[in-house]
Amino acid sequence: MCVETFLVEFNTCAKYNDWDAEDKAAHLKTALIGGAGLLLWEMQEATYEPIVEKLRQRYGYREQQEMFRTELKYRRRKPAKLYKSWHSPSKGSRHWRVRLPTQR
Repeated sequence: MCVETFLVEFNTCAKYNDWDAEDKAAHLKTALIGGAGLLLWEMQEATYEPIVEKLRQRYGYREQQEMFRTELKYRRRKPAKLYKSWHSPSKGSRHWRVRLPTQR
């Protein structure tokens, strides 16, 4: 689930339950698990807004977009990897064709 979806659901729950900022911070801190929960180690006394801002910085789409672009730019295909042809088998043949990479 993306962080924005989580925050919309969390804020909907907070509004329904009439939580103030202190309640939201307490409930958000208990809802974070995994890597997101590790943020709390450095933000134990933080209020709701700084925690949300840190979550958006770490897991938000806009911030990760540049990271993904960089990863794709430098990604290289591994040598000697088999690539299956996505064409259907020829008539009468029961075997799929496999295209092997050429050696350089």
